[in-house]
Amino acid sequence: MAAGVTFVFLFCGIPANAAFESDGGGLPRTPELETPCRVELTLLISDSPAAQVRTTQNWTRVFQKTGRAVRFEPQRPGRTAGIRQRGQFVQVVGVLKRDGSLEIDGRRYRLSDEAELEGWLEKLARYGAAGPIRQRPTWGLSDEEYGHVLKLLSGPVGQDVPLTGMADALQAMPLPSELTVTWSPEAARRAFRAVAGSERLDVGMLSCGSGLAVILARFGCGFRPLKHPDRGLFLEIDVGTEADNFWPVGWKPQQPLAQAAPAMLKPVHVDLDDSELESVIFAVADHTQMPCFVSRQSLENAGIEIGRLRTSRRPGRLSPWRLLRLLNSRHGLGISVRMDESGQPFLWCTTSEEHRAWSKRFGSVRLQQAGDR
Repeated sequence: MAAGVTFVFLFCGIPANAAFESDGGGLPRTPELETPCRVELTLLISDSPAAQVRTTQNWTRVFQKTGRAVRFEPQRPGRTAGIRQRGQFVQVVGVLKRDGSLEIDGRRYRLSDEAELEGWLEKLARYGAAGPIRQRPTWGLSDEEYGHVLKLLSGPVGQDVPLTGMADALQAMPLPSELTVTWSPEAARRAFRAVAGSERLDVGMLSCGSGLAVILARFGCGFRPLKHPDRGLFLEIDVGTEADNFWPVGWKPQQPLAQAAPAMLKPVHVDLDDSELESVIFAVADHTQMPCFVSRQSLENAGIEIGRLRTSRRPGRLSPWRLLRLLNSRHGLGISVRMDESGQPFLWCTTSEEHRAWSKRFGSVRLQQAGDR
């Protein structure tokens, strides 16, 4: 974390901000983010216009059915195909091929693909050239805004958090007042649903970003930082998994494992005889002096009852990291060392599928790189 940065934290209340509509239960809804665009369609004729008369007539009729205007131009040197966006105008330039097909941005359409083509153009009109905001790598934030949110979420949680419901958990999280919490409709329906088992979870040693992601995962949810042009920055709570482009449950360590968690690579004596798997995982966490958290909702959804699993290993010397890899492959788990926004390493236990989704999205992104975008 950069020196000289001061964080001011206020407890984030649940009552809706006056600038946001309520779901009727006091939880603020996420405002509409997508601004419709106007699509301007130009097709370049790759053959002589005379040879393409019938083809251009056929495509004109296709676009007339959906009320779309199209302009045909001869393909000249320097005139390139592609998609460009300027403000709320999306300029689409495709190429009409000699075989009568239409090529746009690497996609090939024939006259019989009318419905597929119109569906793609409708998405362009709704979301713009960059696609849906919630699916973008930095959720529509600029590099500066993304780095700012990263810093805001680097402060410590500093306390344990109740699991009596997401609303209670969010009430206890010391989130920056600059970030308003909003809810998707499905997440709002789960807001007051209790989690079976432990009533509190000690995430006090984690930073707010990873701590919030850990807590929400217990409810089958996550969050995304978003920005409304008039209403500022907010955190949207939504239902989903690590495959749903949420803020990550921890990041890849900035340093090699030998530096980030050296105890993980030092062999120790291991002798497991029908031992409780969960106890083994937490024993590794204690030995390596790292907090450990289990994504119980994801495991339950995958049919993995971690509390009932047992494991054995013949006596011998083995590094904790190697032991965890064996447990992963044997039980379909995804136990990994991750790092919170302040550089604190921790263990996260989820399913192998969830871990693969995280690796695909964030496995090559180190926190420093994320902040420098």
